[in-house]
Amino acid sequence: MKNKTDTQIDLAGMCQKEHPGCIVCSKTNKHGLKLSFRVSEPGAIEAEFELDEIFQGYSDMLHGGITCTLLDEAMCQCLFSVGITAVTVELATRFAHPVLPKVKGMIRAKIIKVHSPLYFLEAKILQNEKVLVTAKGKFCIKRTDS
Repeated sequence: MKNKTDTQIDLAGMCQKEHPGCIVCSKTNKHGLKLSFRVSEPGAIEAEFELDEIFQGYSDMLHGGITCTLLDEAMCQCLFSVGITAVTVELATRFAHPVLPKVKGMIRAKIIKVHSPLYFLEAKILQNEKVLVTAKGKFCIKRTDS
């Protein structure tokens, strides 16, 4: 089993290789969010965020599409952390409370179940230690042929 440091290096390498221009994680996308994900435990990741008002829908609420993007990316990053490249097949999101702009938050994701080539994950967004939005996702290993 790899230690957390080795896994973190792998996660950064996977991001660069698989998502070089990603709107969420790329460090070179000039319009991107530039989030940095880290391994919190085997099969789980987390990232801090604080997004500006330009990402809101209704006043004082992040746009639901942006919120879903954060959750989807967290689950993808979770798979990267174990060396899996996969694409989203299903994403079910539950909005319990609005995610606020200009407030620090945390995204967490973890692998729940594996039936290769399918992977089942859960993710959540928290602000002020309160769970605001949860998601369940189903991912399939990315095909390399066109």
